[in-house]
Amino acid sequence: MEIIKHTSGKAIGQISVRNTIATMERGEEWTAEPGDIKLGYAQVCCSQYGAETGKQFHVSSPKEANGRITIKRIN
Repeated sequence: MEIIKHTSGKAIGQISVRNTIATMERGEEWTAEPGDIKLGYAQVCCSQYGAETGKQFHVSSPKEANGRITIKRIN
């Protein structure tokens, strides 16, 4: 997995959730701070990218994951 950041636009320098999850292998887990990515946006990205590619992701909220957002690729 590779953390990808935006190189242009309004979000320059911020993490690109969609491009980052695209680099995840099956069974891989990514843990991020709530200040780095937004939970709702991560859920939407995983859902939309999963619908397009057939890959499945599980997104844990900070309440479930010790104050952090955890994204795990299922298949």
